[in-house]
Amino acid sequence: MVADLNLIAEIEEKSTGRERWWKSLMADIFTPPGLVMTADEREAAVKIGALKMTQDLSLVVSAYTGYDSAAGWNQIQRSGLWMTKDQVAAFVEEYQTLLRKYATDPEDPPPDARRMAVRLVVLPDEGRPQLALPTEADSD
Repeated sequence: MVADLNLIAEIEEKSTGRERWWKSLMADIFTPPGLVMTADEREAAVKIGALKMTQDLSLVVSAYTGYDSAAGWNQIQRSGLWMTKDQVAAFVEEYQTLLRKYATDPEDPPPDARRMAVRLVVLPDEGRPQLALPTEADSD
């Protein structure tokens, strides 16, 4: 069961009779490079990934809409780099090390700590359409 993997937990106060409510547990989910999946596993991973990205898009929108009132809690970073595959692997490894450095025990966080959503997606940026912002001439 998925709950046994500590990916979700039941919301007991909302669950009644046969109806069960679940919440996602913030957990590090790492898909190693070169992971071999069956066609069914790959299809399921794509569907789950799409659901996660819908949530992630909502987080980005929240970060921007609440930016001014967040008092420095909301940080937004977007970058594009030229890297070799070896550099990508090293970057992701250092990123994971950095996350572990700043992680606190979720059962005993410091009094001023807040649960933070942190996402990293690294992939080649080739062949996808680029979004263009309207120019002043376009807005007339």
